[in-house]
Amino acid sequence: MEARPGQGKTTTAVQYINHKPGPAIWYQIGEEDCNPLSFLTSIIEVVDHTLSGLVSHYVGESVTVGNIDKADIPRTIDKITSRLATLSSPALTFVFDDVHIIKDVPETMHVLDSLLDISPENIHFLLLSRSPVPILSKRVKFGSSTTYLTNENLSFSLHETIELLNILKVKYTSREYAQHLHAVTEGWVMGLILAMDSPNQKLTEVIDLSSSEFDSSSLHHYLQATTLTNLPEELQNDLLKLSLLEEIPSDLAERITGNSEICQHLDRLMMDNHFIKLTDADIETYTFHHLMRESLRAEYSNRFSDVDRLEVLNSAIDHYLSEGLIERVVVYVLRLGVLSEVEKFLENYGLELITKNRLHSLHTIPDELITAYSSESAWLAFLQGILLSDSKPEEGLNHLLHSAELFRGKEDKAGRLLALSQLIFHQVLTSIDLENASSFLEEATDIHNQINDTLSVYYQIFICRNLGAGHLVFSGEHEKS
Repeated sequence: MEARPGQGKTTTAVQYINHKPGPAIWYQIGEEDCNPLSFLTSIIEVVDHTLSGLVSHYVGESVTVGNIDKADIPRTIDKITSRLATLSSPALTFVFDDVHIIKDVPETMHVLDSLLDISPENIHFLLLSRSPVPILSKRVKFGSSTTYLTNENLSFSLHETIELLNILKVKYTSREYAQHLHAVTEGWVMGLILAMDSPNQKLTEVIDLSSSEFDSSSLHHYLQATTLTNLPEELQNDLLKLSLLEEIPSDLAERITGNSEICQHLDRLMMDNHFIKLTDADIETYTFHHLMRESLRAEYSNRFSDVDRLEVLNSAIDHYLSEGLIERVVVYVLRLGVLSEVEKFLENYGLELITKNRLHSLHTIPDELITAYSSESAWLAFLQGILLSDSKPEEGLNHLLHSAELFRGKEDKAGRLLALSQLIFHQVLTSIDLENASSFLEEATDIHNQINDTLSVYYQIFICRNLGAGHLVFSGEHEKS
C-alpha cells in the first residue's frame, strides 16, 4: 500500500488481519532501522515477542546488536524463514509499516528484499509506505500474488463520505455540503476528519489537492485553519516550539515548553486525530505527522526569533548528548546553521558514529541539510564518503576526495590523514582510481609518522587499519602492514 499519510493504510491493514485467519506480526519501522544490522535484530525480537520465542534460540545467541555481522545477514534470514515455515496453517501475515523510512538505505532494503524472496509461500506480507519504495524482490516485482493499493484505491467515495458524516454525527445542512467536503479532500480520510473537527464544520475555500496549482502554503493554511487556530494561544506556541524537533520525548517537551502538562495535551490531540502519534509508549515519545510539522514550522518563524529557535535546538542537543544518542544530535547541530559548530561536533563525535555502527543514521538527515553543508564541511563529506562506499562507490570516492581537499585547505593534518587513509582503503575494496593510491599511501604514511603520537586511540585504530591494508596491497611491504 503506497498512499499519503492519513489515507487509511494502517486501518486497511488492520481490517485485513482481522478478516484473515492466522497469526500476524506487525513491525513498525523507525529511523533506527536505517542500520541493517539493527533492523534484522529487531525483526527477530518482534517475531519472538509475537510467536513466543520461535526464532532467537534457533538462529543462535550471537544474533544481537553489536555481534551480528553483515556477512551473517543471508544466513540469519534463511534461518528465520526456515523457522517460520514450520508454522502450521493458516498462513502468517507479516506487516511492515512506514517502509518509506528505509527506502534510501540500500543495505536495509536488501534485508527486506531477502526476507521477501526467501520466505515460503505460507507467509504473506503487507508493506505500507507513504512514497514509492525501490523493492527489488522478485517475489514482489514478478509474482502473480502481488496487489498494489494507492491513494485512489483507499480514498473515500462520496457515499462513504456521507456515511462518515452520519457516523460521527456531524450536522451538515445539505448533500451539496457533503459534496463540497468530498471535493476539497478528494476522499482523504484524515482531511475529512480534520475538516469535521472545525468548529463551524465548514471550509471557507475549495482546495484541489491534485491540482498543479496546489502548493505547500495552501496545505499549511488548511492545516492551521482546522487545527492550530482552534487551540489556546499558549498551547499553540508550545506546539510551534516542539515542531522544531524530529521526535518529542516527554521530558524534553517539558523542558522546552516549561509546561508540566504538555504530555496530557499531546495525548488529547493525538486522540482527536490532530496529526500527532506516540512512537514509543514506554518512554512517552511523540512525533508530529510530517505535514503538520512542516505547517507548524512555517508558522514558527512568524512568531519567534532566531534566538528562540537556537534555544530550542540547543536544548535538543543537550538532551540527546546526555542520553548518549550521538546520531540524534547530528541533525540538530546541522540545523544550527553554523559551519564551525558542525565541524567541531563531527570532529569530536564523527569517529564514534563509525565505531558504534551508527553511521547509517546519516540517511535520516533531511537532504536539504546535507546539501547546505556538502560543499564546505570536510567532516560531513568524509562521513558521507564512508557511508556510500558500499552502495555507491564512485559517489563515495568523490566525497572522500572532496573531504581530503577541504582538510588540506584547513591545514588539518589529522583530518587529511583520516581522509587519505579511507581513500586508500576504498581503493583496496573497489579498485577505482588505483593510479592515485600509491601517492595517497606515501603522503598518508608521512603524515602518520609526524603526528601519530598526538592522535587518540580511535584515530590510530581507524588509520592503521587502512594504512595496513594499503601497504599490503599497493607496496607489498608485509612487515610494515
